[in-house]
Amino acid sequence: MAVAVSVATLLGLLGAHWWFFDLFSHFRVQYFVILCVCTAVLLAFRFKLASAVFAVFLVINLALVLPLFIGTNQCEGQTLHSFSALLMNVYTANTDFQATLNLVVELDPDMVVLEEVNAAWVGQLGQLKEAYPHSLVQEREDNFGIGVLSKFPLRGAEILHLGSAGVPTVKAEVELGSTVLTVIGTHPLPPVRSRYWRSRNEQLSGLSSLVQSVTSPVVVLGDLNTSPWSPHFQRLLNETNLQSAFTGRGFHPTWPTWNPVFYIPLDHCLHSPDVCVLRAQVARAVASDHLPVYVVLGLPAGLN
Repeated sequence: MAVAVSVATLLGLLGAHWWFFDLFSHFRVQYFVILCVCTAVLLAFRFKLASAVFAVFLVINLALVLPLFIGTNQCEGQTLHSFSALLMNVYTANTDFQATLNLVVELDPDMVVLEEVNAAWVGQLGQLKEAYPHSLVQEREDNFGIGVLSKFPLRGAEILHLGSAGVPTVKAEVELGSTVLTVIGTHPLPPVRSRYWRSRNEQLSGLSSLVQSVTSPVVVLGDLNTSPWSPHFQRLLNETNLQSAFTGRGFHPTWPTWNPVFYIPLDHCLHSPDVCVLRAQVARAVASDHLPVYVVLGLPAGLN
């Protein structure tokens, strides 16, 4: 097993070049745990050379995982406007609507970004209309419907298509006192084959261009179908200077709920440097294959 995991460690580093290699980039925590166990067993049986070799691959994965636990984007000594948001990939085939509605009521966020919403989901979400009078939703039956529900009026709300896949992205501005915040919700195709991989990367590239065109503070919420260790995700961060709301908060996987052994973080809240994080958590399961992400953000008063 240690040999297979070591090979997978190296293949994941080549994810920029081929979709199949990129799939191996997502399981760094699992690789690290397996290699820790294997190295310890080999040391116990005095296989020093083998344990030293596998320790090298252990360190590679540790170096990739460790940044999740380092750094901070917390708010310190600032006068802030607070803004809370809930990201939920509801899973189109999920018919346990009440679990989702109950979580929204319980957390009471200022905004909800919903993914995989179809006509049935839109009908159920009508129950939230009083609490969330402002919305923009594009329902679809193919797992790529998307929408935003907001307590605040939405300014310039629009549905965009980033890349050639034709899946929708929602973009809107909200006014928080004298501060304007741009919120983007997006959901690329899963990179499980070459064409989908190229489409996801194209959409991430389009997202990068969109973020760079925004002059106000910006927050991106979405099941991006990539983990933090994919080179394509890292390129997005490098090009936009976006930061994860979970920076310094450790490992927060969101998918797949049906098999925690393979848990990886696919659902993200990314924000511009002028936004800080008061709270970030993965919320409880709501019968979807993804766990929701809940954040409370802070924006300096008067920023625009």
